[in-house]
Amino acid sequence: MIRKLTFLGAWCIALIFSVLWVQAHDTLRHSRTQIAYLPTDTLQKYADQSRFKVVFSNLIDTDSEVTTIPFRLSGNLILVEAELNQQNGWFIFDSGAPDLKLNSFYLQNNYTTDSRAAGGITGNVTNISLQTIAKFKWHQLERKNVAIESFDLHHIESIKQEKILGLIGYALFKDFEVLFDYKKSELVLYKLDAEGNRLTQLASEAEPQHQITFEMRRHVPIIKGKIGKQLYTFALDTGAELNVFDMRWANRVNAYFQITRRMVLRGNGQAEVEAFSGKLSEMQVGYLRFNQMRTVLTNLSEMNKAYNTDVDGILGFEFLSRRKTAINFIKQVLYMWENEQN
Repeated sequence: MIRKLTFLGAWCIALIFSVLWVQAHDTLRHSRTQIAYLPTDTLQKYADQSRFKVVFSNLIDTDSEVTTIPFRLSGNLILVEAELNQQNGWFIFDSGAPDLKLNSFYLQNNYTTDSRAAGGITGNVTNISLQTIAKFKWHQLERKNVAIESFDLHHIESIKQEKILGLIGYALFKDFEVLFDYKKSELVLYKLDAEGNRLTQLASEAEPQHQITFEMRRHVPIIKGKIGKQLYTFALDTGAELNVFDMRWANRVNAYFQITRRMVLRGNGQAEVEAFSGKLSEMQVGYLRFNQMRTVLTNLSEMNKAYNTDVDGILGFEFLSRRKTAINFIKQVLYMWENEQN
């Protein structure tokens, strides 16, 4: 049996995990490619040397106070449609990506401002370049003649059997409250005032029953979750198809984690890393309980060390899709509705 999953994001540099699971004698081979984005100060240096503008900040430029955006799922990834250089295509809505990122495969004839090699945790080296685009349009947003970071996403396209033009990341929606309604396959973006209050409210929408505060570490929301009697720290990432939990706490959560498969995580330049997939029987966030969430148990110590952070896990689709959820990045509040969606 072949299972194909993708993890996008992973906080400060937005890693991409192209995951291919192949079962063989109870061992799963996990092929992982990691891509690290150039830091903002590096981008600015090249922008200063170029006649092109580099996009860093919020790109939603619309008079509409509420924007409803249909999406579809590829596996457990959110895909939204946008236009790049007069070409319509699909973009992954990825809160783990810090900004708009493009697939360099479709920009081969564009002017390249600069190109650099970046290494992932496994020692991978990936060429990342700044390339100018004639036009990017996503609903009311439109930008022309800007330089945007790009890299090759062909491996993701191959696994997903999708044409993916890029990633729509945090900077595009950071000044909005983003509502995820997986049941309706809709994103709703609410324009906010300086204090984070919605400028308007949809008449048909009920008030959320739960509010969960979080902190921001760069562009990633960090929330607390309880397994058993112990609190843990999780990064919230719309690009994670499964939840991830750190192996260092395996003994603590043993009673709550049902292992279904053993995996081997492979990456270029490093030894194999053991991991387990299964289901987390219960977890509490705020006053809400989440049961039977698919989760990968693996060692996150190298990732935490490399990116100077300390999280115990990542919450993605398995968490966000259970209930209608909204993220207010200005107030740093997660809103959730009572009724489960699946």
